[in-house]
Amino acid sequence: MGEQDTFWKQVVSLWEHVLWSIDGGHVTIGHVVVAILVLLVSVPIARILDGILRRRLKSETQLNPNSIRSLGRASFTSVSVIAIYIAIAVLRIPLTLFHFAVGGLAIGVGFGARNLFGNVVSGLVLMVQRPVEIGDVIESEGRIGSVSTIGLRSVLIHTAYNTDVFIPNASILNEALIN
Repeated sequence: MGEQDTFWKQVVSLWEHVLWSIDGGHVTIGHVVVAILVLLVSVPIARILDGILRRRLKSETQLNPNSIRSLGRASFTSVSVIAIYIAIAVLRIPLTLFHFAVGGLAIGVGFGARNLFGNVVSGLVLMVQRPVEIGDVIESEGRIGSVSTIGLRSVLIHTAYNTDVFIPNASILNEALIN
């Protein structure tokens, strides 16, 4: 019985080993393990919720498949962000420090991804206003084809030459479009 007690004392000692201290609170190996488990468990939960949401929207609404896919992705992302916040709280990382770092990163990414964000916003406009729909034959940027997919960043058209062409959503909204 003494060997088991010694073993469990060592396990508890390792679990409670302090890695760092923040604002008078200690972060232990146990905290790190729990934070990793939260992140690992959140992925399958997010996928399950995504699937449930997509099935319910498909069976109970008249939304088009692209909108359903976008809402499913948004639910997956929301669960992932919540899991990250929980992991940060478990690790006792001050949220002000985290928000400051993320804010600086966001400014840099924002300047670098200005066109991407423009295309995403244009994609949302395309999905709401629906100036083009799947199956429409359009001409844009000198290319004629049938709309196969309307995504968040681009519209996929299938041309008469049996090629697929991605056209950025901002081009669809900002340039002349023949439908």
